[in-house]
Amino acid sequence: MKEKVTLPATQKTKDGAIRKKSTSITVRLLRAITITIISIVAVICAVVGFQLYKKNIAQFDEFTAQQFSNIERSINLFIQNGKNTVTMLAENPTVKNADETLYNYTGERKDIVYTHNGKTEQDITALFVRMDKNYEEFKEIYMGTRWGGFVSSLSEEDEQGFDPRTRPWYKAAAAANGEVIITPVYISTISTGGSPVVALAQAIKDPEGAFLGCIGLDLNLTDLASRVSSIRIGKTGYCMLMQNDGLILADPKHTDYNLKTLKETDIPAFNEIDKMKEGSAFIMLDGKTWKVSVFSLPEVNWKVALFIEQNEILSLFYTLLKNMILIGLFMFVLYFTLAFIFAGALKRYFKRLEIVFGKIASGDLTDRLAVKKNNEVGRIMMNLNTAIENNHTMICLLKDEADKMNSIGSQLSSSMEETAAAIKQIGENVKGVKEKAMSQAAGVTETVATVEQINGRLSRLVSSIEMQTESINESSVVITRMAENTVKIAKTLDQNNELIKTVYGQTKVGKDGARTANEIVKQIAEKSASLLEASQIIQNIASQTNLLAMNAAIEAAHAGESGKGFAVVADEIRKLAEGSNLQGKQIAAVIKETTEIIHNITEAGSRAEKTFIDVYNLVSQISEKEDSILEVMREQEENGKHVLDAIKRINDVTSEIDSASAEMLEGGNQIGQEMQKLAEITLETTDSMNEIASGADQITIAVKEVSDITQKNKASIENLSNEVSKFKV
Repeated sequence: MKEKVTLPATQKTKDGAIRKKSTSITVRLLRAITITIISIVAVICAVVGFQLYKKNIAQFDEFTAQQFSNIERSINLFIQNGKNTVTMLAENPTVKNADETLYNYTGERKDIVYTHNGKTEQDITALFVRMDKNYEEFKEIYMGTRWGGFVSSLSEEDEQGFDPRTRPWYKAAAAANGEVIITPVYISTISTGGSPVVALAQAIKDPEGAFLGCIGLDLNLTDLASRVSSIRIGKTGYCMLMQNDGLILADPKHTDYNLKTLKETDIPAFNEIDKMKEGSAFIMLDGKTWKVSVFSLPEVNWKVALFIEQNEILSLFYTLLKNMILIGLFMFVLYFTLAFIFAGALKRYFKRLEIVFGKIASGDLTDRLAVKKNNEVGRIMMNLNTAIENNHTMICLLKDEADKMNSIGSQLSSSMEETAAAIKQIGENVKGVKEKAMSQAAGVTETVATVEQINGRLSRLVSSIEMQTESINESSVVITRMAENTVKIAKTLDQNNELIKTVYGQTKVGKDGARTANEIVKQIAEKSASLLEASQIIQNIASQTNLLAMNAAIEAAHAGESGKGFAVVADEIRKLAEGSNLQGKQIAAVIKETTEIIHNITEAGSRAEKTFIDVYNLVSQISEKEDSILEVMREQEENGKHVLDAIKRINDVTSEIDSASAEMLEGGNQIGQEMQKLAEITLETTDSMNEIASGADQITIAVKEVSDITQKNKASIENLSNEVSKFKV
């Protein structure tokens, strides 16, 4: 066996070609698997990561909206409580009966000596003090009259010249047509250090309906700001409260900037927030990226900004992305290991193939490949073993035939001498054979032409029959599918008919239910009207009780010391009456809203009942149409079966014709082939006879040449035997 030679990267082979060193199949396989896995993991991470990012942002937006809703509800409740108090005080008879005796700091009336001992002022002051003590968030309750008089829940004296009519709260309330106004936030100077307050004010009318003055209430925002500052959005988020003009009311992260405007701070991010009316944005604050969502409170002209760190929003996204990357790395290592093992096995297989092919190239046909599995690779190895075995058998036969040819060559040489003697006799017989061969050649030529025409017609007939068979088969398949589809459609229509009947019944039930619901809602509306009358009666009773309490208080005052206990009871009765009156109004408002809602429900129920009736009629029509379609589809199913049987019979007859025509064509082809062979033989015979007749005198020379060729053939046979002997079998 020849020694195996490994070619360098650019070494020339024996035929002069340059072979370059190529990358091994193992490296290519591992590289392809690596690129594939990395691409899949990257695409999955990108797609899933983007979806998670959008979902996290959406969840945060929803969460912040819920937080703002809670904050808005708390602030509105805080402000509404103050508004209700101002409205209640403005409607209080004690306040509505204020007159010119209230202390006046303006000095306009020189003819009146003002004191704080007037009964009207003392009653109003007592009322304000009681209300102030009941609510911690009330900083001060005060009132200014159209004459310049002023009374407050505080005992402190105002400076001379003070005129409430010039104050912004008074002017705004007087111009508000009886509505409660809210002033911007300002710093109260009542207590040391000052605290942020907002003023609520409303115009007062006397019992005759004339403008009397304005009443005001200062709400202390310290507790509200503390509650807002204590709100936490997630782990890192917080809430910031500000006015629309940028005044910061509460910022737990930057308390030094509270009660300053956003523009007065040295934080660039606050300038961006100041420009935002509503919406969200990402900002850089304190060296971190935050998402801020700004919401407006139009009732008080405030804004709420909710902050949360971007890292917290995307924490779940980062965690899942990290997990996906780890899973991707694990998959990469796993599949790369499996691919490496598979590539190693594939490399060993190709190494074994290389050894076997090397032996075959060197003439050794004794080696075989071991087949362990009956898969694609196993079958390739079996076929390769079969090819080697066939080559082995062929070489063995070549050796045997070479030996035989050596013997035949020797015999041929001796036979040529005997041939010369027989040539003379052959020449005499050639003349008679030549004449018969010429006659036979003419007849054979005519017969061949006739057979070719028959075969051509048979070929065209077979082609036509095959086309007909294919068309019939295709028609049979199409009709079979059509019949099957017809059966399926019929079954589907049966099911649809059952469903429509079910819908028909449910629609009838829904129609009756809608009618019953409308009747019940009408009864509820009638009951709600009676509740509204009861609420009005409660308000009237509360008003009368309030008047009785006032009369009792007056009588107790007339009684002196003996009536003080009765005065306390009368005062408590008056408070209960005022509370009952307020609750009665709220109940009346709720019942009125309930009545409107019930009215809307009644209208919606009527529309629903009408819709159920329309659906009921339409479903009835659809059911009738479904029955008609189902009957037609059943007739179509029977017709399809008849057509399918007819096509089947035609297909059987066509198959028989196809088989018979194929046999005829095969017989004609065989006849044609035999006639062609006969024509060729006849032609060769005729030519041979001509050559024999014209060259009989040259046979001797030919015999000599044949003898020479025989010697050369003998030498070639010896060379062939030498080459075949090189193979190892």
